[in-house]
Amino acid sequence: GYPHNFNNREKLVFPWCTGGTYIEYPLKSGAPFSGSGSPGADRVVYLQGPQKTFCGCMTHTGAGGNNFVKCK
Repeated sequence: GYPHNFNNREKLVFPWCTGGTYIEYPLKSGAPFSGSGSPGADRVVYLQGPQKTFCGCMTHTGAGGNNFVKCK
């Protein structure tokens, strides 16, 4: 389920988010992800902590396999 840890196997760089645990959420338009059905290709990444720090967005679109690339 979501949110869940993002282990960053792709080694994506989020310059203002270092030294912590990343968490990812589905990034959907219109309404929050309900937990059922497909989460889609896009994710938003936060640094886990008392104040969740926004790190960036990523997508499966254009990435090989089940990997991610940063959104442009």
